[in-house]
Amino acid sequence: MSLRFKFIVSYLVVVVAGILLVVLLTGRATADAFGRYLGRQEGEALVPLLAAYYLEAGSWEAVGQAFPDRWLGPGMMWQRGPGGGPGHGTGAGLPSPVALANVQGVIVRPGAGYGPEEIVPASVLQAGLPVEVEGRVVGRVLVADVGAGDLPTAGLAFLASVNRAAVLAGLGAGLVAVVLGVLIAGSLTRSLRQLTNATEAVAAGDLGRQVAIDGRDEVGQLAASFNQMSTDLARASEARRQMTADIAHELRTPLSLIVGHAEAMLDGVLPLSDDQLRVVHEEAVRLDRIVEDLRTLSLAEAGELELIAGPVEPVELARRALAARQSSARAKRVELVLAAEDAVPSIQADPDRLHQVLANLLDNALRHTPEGGSITLGVSSTGRGLSISVADSGPGIPPGDLDRVFDRFYRADRSRSRQQGGSGLGLAIARSIVEAHGGRIWVESPPGSGARFTVQLPLETAPAGGP
Repeated sequence: MSLRFKFIVSYLVVVVAGILLVVLLTGRATADAFGRYLGRQEGEALVPLLAAYYLEAGSWEAVGQAFPDRWLGPGMMWQRGPGGGPGHGTGAGLPSPVALANVQGVIVRPGAGYGPEEIVPASVLQAGLPVEVEGRVVGRVLVADVGAGDLPTAGLAFLASVNRAAVLAGLGAGLVAVVLGVLIAGSLTRSLRQLTNATEAVAAGDLGRQVAIDGRDEVGQLAASFNQMSTDLARASEARRQMTADIAHELRTPLSLIVGHAEAMLDGVLPLSDDQLRVVHEEAVRLDRIVEDLRTLSLAEAGELELIAGPVEPVELARRALAARQSSARAKRVELVLAAEDAVPSIQADPDRLHQVLANLLDNALRHTPEGGSITLGVSSTGRGLSISVADSGPGIPPGDLDRVFDRFYRADRSRSRQQGGSGLGLAIARSIVEAHGGRIWVESPPGSGARFTVQLPLETAPAGGP
């Protein structure tokens, strides 16, 4: 059974139930209102007759005989007698919806559910229609609602016509509602069918499939979420393919050198010397470093990077990182500067991982700083943690590359060889370690002013990941 059929049937059931409920309530309300109207009408018609009777008789003593307690219908409750006065109506009639009480509240003419000589409450008496003779109230007419079963033939015919009109109006409204329901169900199921087809296409490998968004309702939001998911899947798939190609390329270079030198030495093309073995060893070390970097990145992205937190003195950590690169900096005639505040508090973090972050940032700065330039390592405290910055005097980073410098294997200077430019994983590893500590890292590079990498860390870092 299709969703469209279920929706239409459910909508039809609701519409029919609504029509029946409206017709029943409307018929009941109309009957009650019509009964109140008839009772009020008969009471108001009786008041002047009763006043004339009292003026002539001087009391209510024989009012019951003059005005019988049977009702023949609107305008026919009493008929004039041969002398022009009120007389008995013809036929059995219906129970009268009106009663007459004297000023003491005693029923002198039964009706409206009250019997002869019955005393009515004062509140009911005050709500009755007053009968006035020569400026004084001599009695009150009590009016009751006329029940649907007590209506005369003309009243029943009127209610029947009202009910027919309500039924016809309900059927017309129901027909319009059903047509609208069919259209709405068609629109809803059409959007869902498009989503189903697009989902099957994505499952079959057609990543990036989009569906049309027809509105801003829940289905439209679902379509927008699907489009975003499909776009993200396509982007992730492309990034994965690119990463696989980059990894293969990065590993191929040292492997080719190792295999080539080994075969050449085995074939006697190259002598088995310390120099040739040193080349093979260096490439093996580079290959091992790339594999270890990839392992670190994978652990960090999976949330399994182990952090062994302990007290870290940020200024001392910065001094050691700079000291380890003094030799490389002197060879390139690059000045290394430490700009640290006097009182920088210690933090709880993994010292080895933070040293790895500083090493990657400083090595990156050394690669991009020309001879005679300078690199400044800044350490300062913030209101809620620690701030470390590495600023170089190199050419800077093009604005279009700022959002990609932390990507794997990305190099802003594409003309630089991989041996000169590193593996392209250092900044990605730095970002992963910083984020594992609960901090953040970003880069700023005004045109022609070099690049500044800034790391912000909290004072305390809970160990993350596992062995």
